[in-house]
Amino acid sequence: MRYLHHCKIGLTALLLANFSSIQAQSLSSNEYSLKAAYLYNLARMVEWPSEVFISTPLNIIMCFYGQDSFGESLDSIAKKSVHERNILIKKEISLEEVKQCHLLFINPSERNKISAILSRLSNLPILTVGDVDEFTQKGGIVNLLKDQDRIRIEINLQKANQVGLKISSRLLAVAKIVN
Repeated sequence: MRYLHHCKIGLTALLLANFSSIQAQSLSSNEYSLKAAYLYNLARMVEWPSEVFISTPLNIIMCFYGQDSFGESLDSIAKKSVHERNILIKKEISLEEVKQCHLLFINPSERNKISAILSRLSNLPILTVGDVDEFTQKGGIVNLLKDQDRIRIEINLQKANQVGLKISSRLLAVAKIVN
């Protein structure tokens, strides 16, 4: 029992170290570079239903709806892979295109449309990510909120389960669960 307790503490410390090293950089200097790294790590810690990869077996498609806040900061993750799949970045997509996405970041420029966007995707296995207040309460799955010089992660676990996404317990250990 004591061994399991130490393993759990060690695993949590390892995950926190991964996210903390990202947070060590100054948020004010390049907030969206940090958020790009978070998106990559989020994709690594989520399991999608296998049927979502039938049409794109070699890619994880990360989409960005609204104004482009990331700029070139996504270049670093576009060269990586997740679960042996290449990351394909699609910026400034239309609402009709979001159904092809595995991960969808909704930019704060769309703050007033978030509820409508999320209701269109309500039963699709898309990891929806935002960075505005009450994103998870409105039905988004992950919210990356700036909190002084850190990024705080909120997860709507109920919504993730509803759409068939499995979120790693390592991620859940460092996130605030919101329903």
